Amino acid sequence: MEMTTVKLSKSQIESERINRHRGRVLFIDVLRLLSLVMIICYHFNAEVHRVAPMANAVFSMTILGQAIGDIGVTVFIMLSGASLMLTDRSSEGYFSFLRRRALSIFPSYWTAYLALTVVLFGLRQSLQGNGDLWKLLLTIFGLDGFLGNLITNYYYLCGEWFLGFILITYLFFPFLSGQVRKSPIWTFGGTFVVAILATYLCRHVTWLPQLHNPLVRFPDFVFGMIYMAYRLDRKWWSAVSGAIAIAIAPNLPSSLPQEISAVILGGGIIAITGSACNLVRISSNVQDTIARLGAWSFLAFLVHHWVVYLSVARFNVSGMQKPDMYFFFTLNVAVSFLAAKYLVKPADAMRRMITVIIGARA
Repeated sequence: MEMTTVKLSKSQIESERINRHRGRVLFIDVLRLLSLVMIICYHFNAEVHRVAPMANAVFSMTILGQAIGDIGVTVFIMLSGASLMLTDRSSEGYFSFLRRRALSIFPSYWTAYLALTVVLFGLRQSLQGNGDLWKLLLTIFGLDGFLGNLITNYYYLCGEWFLGFILITYLFFPFLSGQVRKSPIWTFGGTFVVAILATYLCRHVTWLPQLHNPLVRFPDFVFGMIYMAYRLDRKWWSAVSGAIAIAIAPNLPSSLPQEISAVILGGGIIAITGSACNLVRISSNVQDTIARLGAWSFLAFLVHHWVVYLSVARFNVSGMQKPDMYFFFTLNVAVSFLAAKYLVKPADAMRRMITVIIGARA
């Protein structure tokens, strides 16, 4: 039987590449990777200094007057708003939106949790968690880290406070998206009013740190929504505004609330990166790699803490020179993404299974 080889034209190959990453925006993936590296850097340095206070650190714990981890989180929150706006379906019902969001997060979270449970059982010969069984529900729904200062939960394993935070923030998106399309400036201004009121509220709600409060971080979230809804990355003045924002953010009066400087600095980083990604020519292969890593970033975020914990505990970090420490940090980032790569298929399989079950019941 004669076999024929079908050769694809350049246009067909390009079309296939576009279809494979349809809905992905380069600057969002670039910033996902950048912000995650900043977050890993913060946790890596913190763990290294916990084990060996005099050990060398990588990069710096603070950049432009803010903790490097806080900058990464701010950009993450902004990207969450931008990503939701990119895939916004104005005619979609509220519960359909929530179901779609749940399917995008929980399968990855549950897969990472199960994988870490297996690894840690092999190391400890015991399962994670004990005590009140009802608290396992908080873990299943990703709220255990967010409520960690209020309810001690030994089933907690991954996701930190951010997972519960972003799940709660998503509840407000359908309302905020409509307001952003109607009146972006008034909506953005209104979120600052809400943030200021929530800041005062946090003084009386001691279990919820100010910067972990979804209401306080509304300006970050809505900025990302506005930036994507109006494609400010394509505006010539966006990069100039971003450069000015980055320049003034570290020099703002210390009396101003921290969230204001966070929005200004994070917005500046997004504006500069968004414009740069539109101006600089990047090869298709590099874009493919960035898109693939960006798609793995959430899983890498979920597992990175344990990669850091387990690796730092097994190396003599106090004796490492700076080049050694930078190499060690690079390995931590690489292993986090490598783990994410192998968790993608199980997470996708779980997502498909849940989708079938939900569809059958519907």
